[in-house]
Amino acid sequence: MKVKQTKNALLLLLLFVWAGCTQELDRGLKSEPTTEFRSYQEYQEEEDTSEESNLRSGTTPQLEGSYRLTKEDFEVLKRSYDDFKTLALETRALQSKPLDYSSFSDVPISEILENPIVAHLQFLDIEDADTHEKIKFYDFPLEEREEFLNCFLKEEQRMLAEKVAVLPELLEELKNLNTVHDAVFREEGISRLDIERKYLSNPSAQPKRHTILTPSALKKDLFTLIEEELERQTEGTSSVVEPLGDEGQPSLRSSGGQGGKTISPPERIIEQHLRIGANRGDILMYEPHLWLGRRHSKGGHTAIIDKPVHGGTKRWDNFSIDSTPKNKKEGHSNGVQKIQFRAWCRPHYVLGLQRITSVWGRRRSGWREQPAIRMIIVLPIADLSPMADRATRYIGRPYGSIFWSMKEAPQKFICSSLVWYCAKEEYGLDISNGSWLSVWPWDILQSPYTYIKGGKRIE
Repeated sequence: MKVKQTKNALLLLLLFVWAGCTQELDRGLKSEPTTEFRSYQEYQEEEDTSEESNLRSGTTPQLEGSYRLTKEDFEVLKRSYDDFKTLALETRALQSKPLDYSSFSDVPISEILENPIVAHLQFLDIEDADTHEKIKFYDFPLEEREEFLNCFLKEEQRMLAEKVAVLPELLEELKNLNTVHDAVFREEGISRLDIERKYLSNPSAQPKRHTILTPSALKKDLFTLIEEELERQTEGTSSVVEPLGDEGQPSLRSSGGQGGKTISPPERIIEQHLRIGANRGDILMYEPHLWLGRRHSKGGHTAIIDKPVHGGTKRWDNFSIDSTPKNKKEGHSNGVQKIQFRAWCRPHYVLGLQRITSVWGRRRSGWREQPAIRMIIVLPIADLSPMADRATRYIGRPYGSIFWSMKEAPQKFICSSLVWYCAKEEYGLDISNGSWLSVWPWDILQSPYTYIKGGKRIE
């Protein structure tokens, strides 16, 4: 009798565990974050270990990284998120009132541009660890907003580090933006803040000449100053490249100086697209710093798949929806248009979109508990065809300015603002940098709301 009772108890336990696991899978992939900045030493120790560390990316399939990040790389990553926090506190984004909208898709561009960080934070998906109810960022008390921001930026940093392991060229873009911030902060007497420290609850920790608790005395807002500095530093360069046809064959090379590389034949690109399940609405991306024949893709190029490839796809078949400058030689009109498959028969990435939920609660640290992100839930969006439907509406809209590109949407688009705007309108996701007035291809590639399908580059 006791044996039978024991068997029944074990059976009930197994059923309970199975039900719990099934529920977890229905909600998406989960990871248990550290909420503390992972040092370079910790990264070295964890890089080759465990199924758990692979699960952390929250994407499927997992990224296939080959580059090993250095200590200096981690410093570059951390500085970019320190800069975001600095801007958030200097512009009083944490003290702001929430916008009167239920979704990021509803927010007019004009209100986003007043302080892009406010909208970026307001529509983060946050869940209470105990009640499982939704929490809005601006429902937190002021000091807890900073605590959450610190934890969330550390998680974003971790996810970006995984992308950098696949695409180390992203570090160059981060360095460039850090340089822009350095120049503006130095000119305005602003000290860079640290995502490891709390300032709103400890005013004595604030650097001298800081304005985070008082209205800013700047003649121009920081976002305008950064945009102007970015324009100065890139003056005279072509920052965003239009898609190419067959010009520049037969060779291309990466900025890493790894020698020549033949352009991939269409059959190979088709095979890879079919293998990873590239679908209508997925995002296409030339990586930054790629040499395309004689042309240099400094900022990269991005587009949306309109007609996925199949076994009979030809070079001249319409494939994507892009926004490009006029190019008579390549047969491109000005603005949003359909682009032939031949333009993408070269190394690129296929990106999907994913939703991220931060489970917020308390975590024991030593002898006390403190607020922390207990878990990150990542759920890839299965059907992105509304992205292509939305982009189709804008065919014929003229090509816009690469600076202040957000304010022109939806009347004008560059390649990246078109993708950003479609994601905003259809899914309420902000796949921009979240802290400046333009959106460039590398912003989309770096965004935690995008993931690389197949886990690697299409060759």
